[in-house]
Amino acid sequence: MHEIESFEAPDEAGIDSVNVLLVGEVSAGKSSFFNSVDSVFKGRVMTKALTGVGNQWTAASLTTQYRQYQITTKGKNGRIKFRFCDTMGLEGGDAGLSPDDMAKIMDGRVRNQADLANGLQDMANAAEEDKIHCIAFCINAETLNWMADDIKMKIQSIREKAKKKNLHSVVILTRIDKVCEFTADNCSKAFHSAAVQEKVIEASEATGITLNQTFPVRNYTAEWECILDNDLLILRAFRQILRNAEDFLDDKIEREENEMKVITERMSELGGKKSTVGSAASASGGKLPPPPPGTKAPPPPPPSGRSGSMLHPFTGAREDNELKGMVVGDRVVHSGPDQGG
Repeated sequence: MHEIESFEAPDEAGIDSVNVLLVGEVSAGKSSFFNSVDSVFKGRVMTKALTGVGNQWTAASLTTQYRQYQITTKGKNGRIKFRFCDTMGLEGGDAGLSPDDMAKIMDGRVRNQADLANGLQDMANAAEEDKIHCIAFCINAETLNWMADDIKMKIQSIREKAKKKNLHSVVILTRIDKVCEFTADNCSKAFHSAAVQEKVIEASEATGITLNQTFPVRNYTAEWECILDNDLLILRAFRQILRNAEDFLDDKIEREENEMKVITERMSELGGKKSTVGSAASASGGKLPPPPPGTKAPPPPPPSGRSGSMLHPFTGAREDNELKGMVVGDRVVHSGPDQGG
């Protein structure tokens, strides 16, 4: 627990807390997972996030707001610099939140406690501290075999949008006690259970997330007191989420440093070109050097003055070298005074 409690985001990240987005279908155990993590650090079963009993076919999402939950401890530190961001459960078809909505949440464009039941309210300005740093897909092991194809497609689409933002994704496999009777009695046997391992593989295939980023847990949904074996599974998953978020931040800082390096090099190149032109002008007495041989001279500038068409016939004076004669309609340009001024 020390690694989690002592976590500090890098100064270059410009944030105080890491944000992890919880994603999953209705009754997948998103809110229960947050409550379970909160329970581990409080030392008693917590119910801060609203939870209930239902199923993904008939129940609407109990979570109707976008909530950012801060993890706190009962120790002296009081607060862990980590927030779970809970959303509505995914629904089939066009109902509920879309992958594009989730992408806006990833970008920090949805305020905390925003009502999601009637559509997402997009904020134009996103604060750095509200952006997401890791995605946790909660998958119900008990109903995984019957997960609808359109839900799977939504999950995969959300993961692709996360990848484009360089975000890491993990799977939290909930309700493992419902697929293995031995795990129901003792969670310490979770990693020795063939049934649990089979569900881990299925969840990995359904989401496209690797096996070593898929973590079986048993949420606190029926217990009155914390159990050490449950705590260990939850802490293992939480620690890996935190490490993935930390990897994202380190990579983000490195990418930004590389981008700044490229910009600096380009500015330096442009400055060198200007300096070369200035040196050439100084060497020629303040004038640019003549063009290389064979280069055509630029055309002369157009004559200044007024222009127009003849309205009456005109006969010029020979001694002033004027035109012999002009007729109505001829084009003329005034270029300057004649010999008489």
